[in-house]
Amino acid sequence: MVFAGGGRLFHDAVQGLSFDGGAALDVFVTRALTIRLDVRDLMAVEEVSGETRYTNNLIATAGLALYLPSGL
Repeated sequence: MVFAGGGRLFHDAVQGLSFDGGAALDVFVTRALTIRLDVRDLMAVEEVSGETRYTNNLIATAGLALYLPSGL
């Protein structure tokens, strides 16, 4: 999967809008178990100590999903 988005971060140091983009990979181990690997880049303009700079925050996550039959 590939994704992108934007929005407003609620912090005094961040100015204007922030954007993120990245990719995720789902590995179906069994019918009920999935491993997800996710990498994204959060981009924002920040002002720290009177200096304004463009920042790239790289985020990597991994997770497990277990599908439980619900009968719905």
